[in-house]
Amino acid sequence: PKIIINLFKALEMKKLFEIASPIIATFIIIAIELMVNETYGNKNCTEILNTKEYSTPTGVILDSAPCSGSSCVYLCKRKNANGVGTCIGPKKQENFCCVYKCP
Repeated sequence: PKIIINLFKALEMKKLFEIASPIIATFIIIAIELMVNETYGNKNCTEILNTKEYSTPTGVILDSAPCSGSSCVYLCKRKNANGVGTCIGPKKQENFCCVYKCP
């Protein structure tokens, strides 16, 4: 009788798995689609700008001024509130790169 009881339990588990597996697979597919849609809309825009084109908060025009970390941050924030600026170019002194989320 124990073998028969164990056999019935195994069959019940198999039926439960057969019923539950499509439901679980559906939820997994929906979760993956939601993650893909969420990350797909988050594109970054990049602009390479020259420091000569901008002025500092005090009104001084950056004419052939070397790119510094603070000026890159300020100028990129001026371009876009959530932007991140970094200096690029030879010796990292000529241009800055502004990266921000595309509108």
